[in-house]
Amino acid sequence: MASMEETHPAGVDDMISLKELTEESIMENLKLRYEKRTVYAVLKKYVGKKLVDEPPHIFAIAEAAYFNLKSDKKNQSIIISGESGAGKSESTKLILQYLTAANSNQCGESWIEQQILEANTVLESFGNAKTVRNNNSSRFGKFIQVHVNKNFSIIGASIVNYLLEKSRVSKQALEERNYHIFYELIQGASEEEKIKYKLSDISTYDYLTQSGCLEIDGVSDKKQFEKLKMALTVLNMPPGDMEAMFLTLSAILMIGNIKFNFDTNNDKISISNVEVVATIAELLSINKEKLCEALCFKKLTIRGEVTMVPIKPAQAFDNRNSISKAIYDNIFQRAVDFINKSLTSKEKVSNFVGVLDIFGFEDFKINSFEQFCINYTNEKLQQFFNQCIFKLEQTEYDKENIVWKKITFTDNQVCLDLIENKPAGIISVLDEETKFPKGSDESWLSKLDQNFSKHAYYVKPKISKGVFGIKHYAGEISWVSNIFVSNLVPEEPSAGNKGRSAPTGAKTTAATYFKNQLISLVTTLAATTPHYIRCIKPNSQKEAFIFYEEMVLCQLRYSGMLDTIRIRKAGFSSRFLFELFVKRFKCLVPSGMKIGTDSYEILCKGILTSANMSSDIWQLGKTKVFLKDEAIILIQKEADKILTMKVLLIQKFMHGYVYRKKYCLKKKSAMVIQKYLKGFLCKRIYIRKRKAAIKIQSVTRGWFARDFFAQLKKETSIKISENYCEDIQSTTIIKNEKNSLSDRKKSVTPENVQNKSKEENEMDSMFAFIGDFDHTKRKPKIFGAEDLILMAENLTSEIDALFDAQNIEDSNDVDQTGIFDQEELQKLPSSESLVSQQEHKLMHSLKELTQSSEYLKKGMKSNPLMKKGAVYEQFVEEKIDPNSSELSLQTFAARYFDSQLMKHDVKQSKSNSKTNPNKIEELLRYTKLPITSNILKILEAKKVESIFSCIQQLIKIGIENVELRDEIYIQLCRQVTVPIKDVPKTWDLMVLNGWLVISLVSSSFRPSKALFKYLYAFVLRTIEQYKYSENSHIKKYIVAVEENLGKQSALNGPRIHPPSIAQIQAQKEGSAVVCPFYFMDGLNKPLPLRASSTASNIIKDLVRHIELQDFSGWSLFETGGHTDRLIKSGEYINDILASWEMRKIEGSVSSSPTSNAGLTGLFGGSPTSGSLFSSLSSFKKKKDSASLSTNNSQTNMFPAPEMKIVFRKRVFKNLHETVFDPVEANLLYSQSVDATKKGIIIPSFETSLKLAGIQLFIECGELEKSLMEKKILEGLSNLISSKYLINREATVVVALILQEYESNFMHPTKELKFLYLELIQKEKRYGSTIFPVKYRGFWSHVENILLSISEPGIEFLHPKSKDSILSFSYANVTSYEIEITNVISISVLSKDQDDDEKKAIDTYQFNSLQVKEKVPEVNWVLLNMEIVKARENLLKNSILHISQNSFASKTPLVTVNNSSSKELATNRNLAKLTNIETTASNSSLNEIVNSYDRWNFTKTTLDHPLLNYDSPFEDIEWALSTHTFFYSYAGVFALPVIGKDTYKVDNEKVIEKIAERCLQVQSLTNELYLQLIQCTSEHPDPDCRQVLQFWKLMAVYCGLLVPSGDVLNYLKIHLKRYCHPEVNGKTTNRNEEAIFAQYCQKVLLKAVTSTPRKLPPSKEEIISSMKCSSMKIRIYFLDGQFRAVSLTPTTTVGEILDYLEEKIKLKGVKGFSLYEHFCEHENSLDRNEKMADIITKWQNFDFEKDDLNVTTSYKQKEEKVKIYYKKKLFFTGAYQVPCSEMEENLLRAIYDFSKGMYPLSDEQEIYICALLCQQTYGDFSDATKDAVIETLKRLPPQKAIRKNIEADITKCYKTLKGKLYDEVGKMIMEVFKSWDLYGSTIFEVQQHYSTEIPRVCWLSVSIEGVHILEKNGRTPKVTYTYPDILTFVPSTTGILLHTESLTSELKSFIENQGTKYVFSTKKGHQIAQLMKDYINQKSLQKKM
Repeated sequence: MASMEETHPAGVDDMISLKELTEESIMENLKLRYEKRTVYAVLKKYVGKKLVDEPPHIFAIAEAAYFNLKSDKKNQSIIISGESGAGKSESTKLILQYLTAANSNQCGESWIEQQILEANTVLESFGNAKTVRNNNSSRFGKFIQVHVNKNFSIIGASIVNYLLEKSRVSKQALEERNYHIFYELIQGASEEEKIKYKLSDISTYDYLTQSGCLEIDGVSDKKQFEKLKMALTVLNMPPGDMEAMFLTLSAILMIGNIKFNFDTNNDKISISNVEVVATIAELLSINKEKLCEALCFKKLTIRGEVTMVPIKPAQAFDNRNSISKAIYDNIFQRAVDFINKSLTSKEKVSNFVGVLDIFGFEDFKINSFEQFCINYTNEKLQQFFNQCIFKLEQTEYDKENIVWKKITFTDNQVCLDLIENKPAGIISVLDEETKFPKGSDESWLSKLDQNFSKHAYYVKPKISKGVFGIKHYAGEISWVSNIFVSNLVPEEPSAGNKGRSAPTGAKTTAATYFKNQLISLVTTLAATTPHYIRCIKPNSQKEAFIFYEEMVLCQLRYSGMLDTIRIRKAGFSSRFLFELFVKRFKCLVPSGMKIGTDSYEILCKGILTSANMSSDIWQLGKTKVFLKDEAIILIQKEADKILTMKVLLIQKFMHGYVYRKKYCLKKKSAMVIQKYLKGFLCKRIYIRKRKAAIKIQSVTRGWFARDFFAQLKKETSIKISENYCEDIQSTTIIKNEKNSLSDRKKSVTPENVQNKSKEENEMDSMFAFIGDFDHTKRKPKIFGAEDLILMAENLTSEIDALFDAQNIEDSNDVDQTGIFDQEELQKLPSSESLVSQQEHKLMHSLKELTQSSEYLKKGMKSNPLMKKGAVYEQFVEEKIDPNSSELSLQTFAARYFDSQLMKHDVKQSKSNSKTNPNKIEELLRYTKLPITSNILKILEAKKVESIFSCIQQLIKIGIENVELRDEIYIQLCRQVTVPIKDVPKTWDLMVLNGWLVISLVSSSFRPSKALFKYLYAFVLRTIEQYKYSENSHIKKYIVAVEENLGKQSALNGPRIHPPSIAQIQAQKEGSAVVCPFYFMDGLNKPLPLRASSTASNIIKDLVRHIELQDFSGWSLFETGGHTDRLIKSGEYINDILASWEMRKIEGSVSSSPTSNAGLTGLFGGSPTSGSLFSSLSSFKKKKDSASLSTNNSQTNMFPAPEMKIVFRKRVFKNLHETVFDPVEANLLYSQSVDATKKGIIIPSFETSLKLAGIQLFIECGELEKSLMEKKILEGLSNLISSKYLINREATVVVALILQEYESNFMHPTKELKFLYLELIQKEKRYGSTIFPVKYRGFWSHVENILLSISEPGIEFLHPKSKDSILSFSYANVTSYEIEITNVISISVLSKDQDDDEKKAIDTYQFNSLQVKEKVPEVNWVLLNMEIVKARENLLKNSILHISQNSFASKTPLVTVNNSSSKELATNRNLAKLTNIETTASNSSLNEIVNSYDRWNFTKTTLDHPLLNYDSPFEDIEWALSTHTFFYSYAGVFALPVIGKDTYKVDNEKVIEKIAERCLQVQSLTNELYLQLIQCTSEHPDPDCRQVLQFWKLMAVYCGLLVPSGDVLNYLKIHLKRYCHPEVNGKTTNRNEEAIFAQYCQKVLLKAVTSTPRKLPPSKEEIISSMKCSSMKIRIYFLDGQFRAVSLTPTTTVGEILDYLEEKIKLKGVKGFSLYEHFCEHENSLDRNEKMADIITKWQNFDFEKDDLNVTTSYKQKEEKVKIYYKKKLFFTGAYQVPCSEMEENLLRAIYDFSKGMYPLSDEQEIYICALLCQQTYGDFSDATKDAVIETLKRLPPQKAIRKNIEADITKCYKTLKGKLYDEVGKMIMEVFKSWDLYGSTIFEVQQHYSTEIPRVCWLSVSIEGVHILEKNGRTPKVTYTYPDILTFVPSTTGILLHTESLTSELKSFIENQGTKYVFSTKKGHQIAQLMKDYINQKSLQKKM
């Protein structure tokens, strides 16, 4: 021993590793480990660890079983064996605890796990008792199966019980006790329960006192009874059943006290204490006489006749005891059945872990039949152990030729044969004996002696009589035979047991029944992977840490432990089939070997050899690999290394993928941030540059202005010189020369010159605002742009330098002329020589004039202040020389044409690499041959049939594709260029038509910059060519082209639509399209339209024609139908007319689209082969069918009558400015009348009367009174707002209007219009522009409102009443944004804020209802490819069911193009233009896709589900019935008629049931969507009722159900396809379908990203989804107000809370939640719950199965559920309650007080009521006498009826006089806060097991912890902080709290298992969630 202590101080963990395997070494190791306490361990130490990783322990066995269950997916069993008292029951409890703890989630065990643990408590109370060997001995056997689901989570359990020792109920040996339950009931029952159960002192019961042992040391029966009742509560036993059980137990004890009177003469008995029988009958609720009869008589049935035979005195007590034993056995079995029912899960069981806790081997002084069965069981299990460990092991080795040393062991099969063999076994003989009428124990024993006297294991005593013995593996046991046959009666197997049943018609005895049970048990164990736990009893004193070596050694010997250790050491514990071994360890296959090539045996050998293991620890058999424990450990470690490396590699790439994905997301987010940040920075830089540019522009403009002024000065001097010369020539009288000269000198005096300079300086000062060029004199600077200022100065100096040089030259010229120079005046010649000098001067002046003119022309050339036309002409003259070879088309062709064209028919020299000019010339001239290749790399396209549609399609291609515009221009120019030879006869006509097309093209878009100058030069050359031509039409077209290429088209950009037919016709005839423009007074003004006419041009023309003085704020609007759109200033009017024409054609033409125009037919074809130009040659002979008329060389176009262009005022800058212009007054009057009629302006009633009178007089003039009354009555609704007519008589209103009408007789009409404007300008909404919008988000108003924008600000209006909802001035508007998706965002300063708070911003978002929600453009080619791909995937992945009937010979949905996908991608734009639908290839799969018959809608129902799955018949039937319902709902099928009535279906209920089924089975969801996609695809009648009904169903399910995989992808593509009213770019009439598709797409996206729904849709959800709108619910507040909130199918409680916290402006508020309130039931809602699920739950609430205990009166009211917004979490300490939260806290406290959930004394309640009276009604007075009565209604009923309470409240109320509202509120809060637990949430709960706390109590939950109080009490009985609470587990019926944590040592754990509380309440989950919230909040506070 000393040597082992030195080598292994704590012993060895695995005794196989002992060097010497002897009894002494094993005993020494066990004793050493026992003394070192190494048998104890912490539970968490073994979780997730392998068996060899930690020291041996019972937890390690449990973990190994759980691990094998998960890895092998095979059932496991743990077999616990050992003597009685060895610790089997405790081991069972520890294993169950470990399994539940290992399976627990983070917040603790689930309720089912707690039930499993507590079930053992119940079984111990009813099935365990104290024996001489064990204080808690199991007197029955049990096999507990812990069930798990496919995720290996515990979901339930089941218990099979074996052989309850019933004899213990009536008789116990000395120092033993009856079952624990009897003692626990008597000691633990309260006084009230003792009276109810008629219990008395324990010493009065004969069944409990006969052994002399009433108590167990260290065990409190009272505490155990509390634990029992708590366990029954956890198992959800109803209180009534619990009470009935205890009554029955009390009756059993009373049965033991029944006494008899014996009549020895007559051999009869009678009951002596009849009162006891009466008590028993009362307890059992049975008839007293019947019970007495059963006690004194027995039934004897002979040939069907029943005879009551008196019981013999010797049998009286046995009969009494048999009744008590039968009753107890029935109670026990019922308890097991109840436990099994409670632990049974609805979820499917996948596997189980079985724990066998069977009775241990027993040997008493007098052994009964129970001991016989117990020892038989242990013998059977020992044989099973030997079978697994020894026999099967050695047989397997021999079979596989494994070389090993065989081990001899004791085989107990012979002993088992003695007991259970048929027909000669002991049990068989016993059964046979019981069948004889006179069978007895003596005869049975004699048969045993006769049959088995020579048997090796049978013992026949030589001395004792009536005794026999059996040599068991644990020793020899003797039995007295007189207790077998006499007490053995046939038994019926009970429902709870799972043993084998006897043949029909036969009854089995207890022995046979038990044998069958045991065989069934062994069979079950054999089908599992067994794990063994051998319990060794260290001593017989039932004390800890005492080790009896002899006792331990004896147990080791008979259990065969030494042999077990030897065979484990010598044998091979693990074995695998070759194939399975390779599959498991294939990662270790050596290089050079390959699975599938080499045999499995070779592979196994290679794996084992490469592991470098000794050959002693592994061997290869014939079919298997055999490994010892160390071998499997080593090879597993090698495999773990490899797998770890591979796992790390996978993790590496997975982490790389994940982090790369995160990085990409972050990068994308960063790029978004960078985009906006760069945008911000660029915007800021742009602003700075703009300021700098403005500065530069101002400087430059100053220079231009000064230059212009210098030019003016020069021009003035020239004119003076001209006048002077004329004066000289007109002088004929020489004699007046001196006078003239004298006058001239006077006019040129220095004073005059000085005055002239002054005038010039004054003119200079006119431009002084520009600033000086000198930076020292320049005052203003550009803020933050110093570099730009420097650049501006440099530029200024360069410009000045340039012009200073020019000015020097100019000044020199001026000096040479010297017209007004003073020195010249002094040198004037005399009068005699004046004539000659004048002649000389004249010539000089003429020369100077010529030079000045040239300078003027030169100086004015680049000055922008000159005329624009001159500048443009000079630009053209200077920039473009049309005759230059550099600007020829040949030069352009050489530079830009496709080089491939040059290779055909042109032989080039190898030395000459230049392009052949002849080839280019040929390509640029007209040819009859079609173009064989493309120019500028563009593909060919198709021909067209219609001339007009051809031109329109050509221009449309150019508009949509910028890259094609130059191609179009080049080919058009080519077709009007005369060919080199073979000029066509109709060439002139072709040229005419060609230039017509060019003029139309040039009016639509410009060429590129590269082509512009070449094209413009070509046009100029052509103009020059036709300068003297007689063909005026060609000249008109060419000049039109020149004008179209001018600056106007460059400024306004290209057209949106191609020219209309009317414009083409007008252009052809040289006229203009005339369009009428309407005014608000009903008149119109037709105006001719130029090609470049924009809205701004038209406005100027209209203003000029109607002579409107001020046109600021006036605009054009496109109105008609549902359209009222502002026309922007740069929009082309011709585009609007073209859009009208397109709509008109689409409405009248069939759905087949017009053929697309191709480039080949347009430009390459011959005139005789149907090309465009051959068609144009007959232009004059054909008339298009469009509504065109020619009048005065103008074409009038009359659009559809509903479409008009209206001229009206849009912006009112000064609303109250007086209007003086009569034209403007007339237009504004008409506009105001229209606004009043529409209700935009609602004047007051008096003003409305005046306006109506003025309007009537203006429109009707003076009429007779009767006629006017009639006219007023007819149009009353248009004159007066409807809200003024509700409460007024019409005749009275008519009279008042007539009075106002007559008062206007004296005023002229024009004056009245001014008066009307004066009145209407005073109204609030005058000048407002109204937009219908839809609010995005949640608010308390309607969704669809009107947005009013006017000069004062913006306003939100109700759509019907036009009442103001909210209004904001522009000073409060911080920003606004209009997104691309047509969403308007307006940010305003919040109104609800304090002055000292930081400014808060409220943002309102709206969707405009004027314009449909913008749908992103789609590439139809790619979309069609996606559809085909999705359908191919459905077929390829075998998702769709394919049958012979699924295909039909019909045209495929998608046309196949021969071009490859690569070509398609390259030419995607052209494919888009030419509307080609393309698939990938002509494969067989594609053919299947095209021929499949169920893609689109058909009028036939399904004969098989669309989904291909192996489903039960009910699923197939469901799929077909669902499709039939869809068709009947849509109206495809008529409902059947039964008699006179039509069969009616509750559609909403069926829709709900379909969704409910799909929520349960995912595959049905896929089937549902495939059916809906088919129903909504390609319906032949777009937007009809049928298809819209299908779409309504789609809208319901898209927000609820999410399909999976390929079906989800197919659904997304389907919705994407139908989101557009047009299909494949062709406009259809599927507008309503597009609305549904857009809604479905939106809700599906939310459903995909949200958690799944739990319940089907409610009726309200179905209706709202079918309307594509949101549900509405009301959220109530404690002050009585509510707020309406919009819901989507995926809206969660958390989203609503976030919205409310933002909207109600409770700043800094924490801890609020939503509560569902129904009658008296109230429950807090979880943030993750879906509001739609909550609505469905309450809609389907079943009053018949009401678990809420709602009273009948409430049910009769049919009250609806209400959602309240209340405070849930109250914080203390550092958290400061904000002022905005004070009132909410007050309301919550008052609310709890009114519900009776706040502990206040009577005085405090009276004080609170008085304060409420003062706060609500003010000071006491006669008017407030009823205030007290009303306030009493707020008290709980039981408190409101208290005596004199009304008088007491009134008295206190009077003392509060003068207290203000806020002051009273603070006083109320002071009272509430006086409670120490203020802020906690109180729940009323019940408990039925403990007397230490009240039966009905309050559970108070706060941020500090959980408090248990007496109801209405203020001081907690018990308080637990959250660290003290180990777990809390809620259920639907209660909550369990487990306080105090587990200790580290097993002994401490057994002695103190902590305190558990189980409370009955319907709010268990709410309490647990509240505790979680507080725990999370405290953890956050710690982190902060």
